[in-house]
Amino acid sequence: MATMGDTPDAAEERLIEAVASAHLETGCPIITHCEEGRGGPAQVKTLVSEGVEPSRVVLSHTDKVTDPRYHRDLLDTGVNLEYDQILRQDPDGSTIQLLGEMIEGGYLSQLMVGTDGARRTLWAELGGSPGLAHLVKTISDHFDPDIHHALFVENPARFLAF
Repeated sequence: MATMGDTPDAAEERLIEAVASAHLETGCPIITHCEEGRGGPAQVKTLVSEGVEPSRVVLSHTDKVTDPRYHRDLLDTGVNLEYDQILRQDPDGSTIQLLGEMIEGGYLSQLMVGTDGARRTLWAELGGSPGLAHLVKTISDHFDPDIHHALFVENPARFLAF
């Protein structure tokens, strides 16, 4: 499910309501697309108003917004966040810094990492760079093995189970 701005338009609102309905019928977890990292608060508000438990939602691309308060406010609702800019556009390490702050704040169980690797230019196997190994190495270089395991295995497994 995707929205393109801070506030969903009428069509996006109907989409969110339909996704909530499907979730309530099936139990399937909800993964959203937050364009430019924004839009999460409005997505959460509508999903929760439709009866979705926040823990069944993961908001993607939120690390495009580097303000820690934005992330804490979202995490305090009970939703999960997926950070995926390490592979794409994190030359200053802002995603790693943000991830560390959220872990130190006690939110580890609500965090996941990914790639947003929609372009072949990002994949070493296809002649691009930096490749998937870069994500794994970057997380391993900055966090201990227990955190690495939570981000890559435990949290996604718990979230995706239904």
